[in-house]
Amino acid sequence: MSTLYELTDEYRQLLEMLEDPDEDPEVIRDTMEGISGELEDKALYGMTAFDFDPYTSYMSAEEMNSFSDSIN
Repeated sequence: MSTLYELTDEYRQLLEMLEDPDEDPEVIRDTMEGISGELEDKALYGMTAFDFDPYTSYMSAEEMNSFSDSIN
């Protein structure tokens, strides 16, 4: 799995590819899919990794509504 720094570099390369009118659209599509998949993997890992953190907890819908009301 790529690091976020590597994914950032791949994203920059993708932007350069998009600016090149001679670039093969299929190559661009494949590159986008690869980056997307890795970003999704990173996001899922980030959402589930804190299950092992004793200082993190979920808010119930009621708690979330109460919190939202208190800051608005």
